[in-house]
Amino acid sequence: MDLLQSNGLKAGIVNLGGNVQLFGRNPLTSDGRWHVGIRNPQQPTGQPLTTISTVAESVVTSGIDERYFIVDGYRYHHILSPLTGYPIDNDLASVSIVTPESTLAEILTTVCFFAGSRRGLELVDHMIDVEAVFVTRQNKILMSRGLER
Repeated sequence: MDLLQSNGLKAGIVNLGGNVQLFGRNPLTSDGRWHVGIRNPQQPTGQPLTTISTVAESVVTSGIDERYFIVDGYRYHHILSPLTGYPIDNDLASVSIVTPESTLAEILTTVCFFAGSRRGLELVDHMIDVEAVFVTRQNKILMSRGLER
């Protein structure tokens, strides 16, 4: 992003898969906000499950849909419990964090995934400049208080 800006780019998107960094004002919207799709973690590709509107920030997502394998009908995803060594098994399929700091967002996706939807949302709703989108295994969308759809 620094390289793009140092070469005169005023706005843009750096997309590293589950980590998206937005900078500048979106030139395609009247309010300069960016619209970011949140993928359906139950589907391999396609249309977003929902969309959020945000200023230039980081949007980082972790979930059970990208890095996994299935044995005897059980999905072994990459978010592992340090207590058991097995994948975290709770109500969540994905967590997306929106905040100016990409590193913080990366950490919080894992922390919130470990916490589950209820406790994860409570945590985010007590933080400044942090928002979240939780998608449950039943594709229910839960958003923190400050997000616009």
